[in-house]
Amino acid sequence: MAVMAYCLKCKGSYSLKKGVPEKCECGGKLKFRTINKGLPGSSFESLNDARLHDAEQKRAMKRGQEIPGVTSRRIKVSSKVTSAPTLEEGYKRLLRHFEQDRRGPKYLKDCWGRLLNGKPELATRPMDAIKTTDIDDAVAGYRKYFSKHQKKGEQPAPQTIKNFLARLSRIYTYMKEKGLYLGLNPVDGADKPNFDNTRVRWLNEEQTNRLIQVLEEMDNQYAGRLLLFLLYTGRRLGEVCALKWANVNHEQRLIQFPGEIVKIGELQGAPLPDVAWAVLVASQAQAKGQLVFPQRDGTSYYTGLFSMFRRARVKAGIPDDFTIHDLRHNFICQLANSGQVDITTAGKLVGHKSLRMTMERYHSFFDKTLRAGAEAANEIFKKKG
Repeated sequence: MAVMAYCLKCKGSYSLKKGVPEKCECGGKLKFRTINKGLPGSSFESLNDARLHDAEQKRAMKRGQEIPGVTSRRIKVSSKVTSAPTLEEGYKRLLRHFEQDRRGPKYLKDCWGRLLNGKPELATRPMDAIKTTDIDDAVAGYRKYFSKHQKKGEQPAPQTIKNFLARLSRIYTYMKEKGLYLGLNPVDGADKPNFDNTRVRWLNEEQTNRLIQVLEEMDNQYAGRLLLFLLYTGRRLGEVCALKWANVNHEQRLIQFPGEIVKIGELQGAPLPDVAWAVLVASQAQAKGQLVFPQRDGTSYYTGLFSMFRRARVKAGIPDDFTIHDLRHNFICQLANSGQVDITTAGKLVGHKSLRMTMERYHSFFDKTLRAGAEAANEIFKKKG
């Protein structure tokens, strides 16, 4: 057993026998990892934490006790080793957990398919026998598969790899939550793609009007109303799909989004503009059950919505890279461009938890509001002069 340092930038590693380097030769930040034969590697921000973890594992192995971080099995010469559940068992349990969620199974199945294409032998391996390097190998294998069989010569998008790792990590966290696995999560130390995901796409007035007309004339009125509501409110798709009539206050024209359907997990209330309220009234006239925006059969709308939006986008002459989630970006940018709404109000309308979230992505779009503030200050001080 030992502790080593490794660089996040160049992936180089350092032995600590000759001391602890302050930083890598390339200037990258160093992290520390325990190297224990037969056990998943564990990564730490500080050397002290890594050494403490390493010492605990050494003591546990000497005494034949449960190993810290891998307590789902015991290391004893005289007793039978009880294996942790396999990764496939964890996947199937999480899949059953997602049965009531129309999004969960689809994304989890996509993740599992990528794992089988990248490194299929991990499926039948005990969860505590999978190392961080195995996860990195699975990602590398999927990249090769994608380049050879899906889009020849191309690589999967960084967001695709990020989503793959996130769902794989979710299997581990779910099994821990249920007390079925008590070991380490090897995905934590895996190499994650670094990329700028702060792209913001929004429509001009002409494009917006064309899209509204196409959505209003859609053959599937249930899908059209849902997409219009997203356009008029800037709320997240998952929140609107899960919205129930019990969350609608007709007297105050107010929507309440319960914590269980909101990303940040807190109850949120939002007033509706007249155009969004009109969509809500139209949906109520054809209400089927508790959901505000159901499919024709009354169930939650999700799986087929993306293809219908793509067709509507083409018909309206909207750029191909404009997605359903971009309706949310578009809403905030339209408010910003109007010069009538400040950045704090815009963030609250779409459900941002803090002003920082809105500022990080949209601050540059509030130029008109800032200019209006500067002009107001100019008028104020002119009068005083």
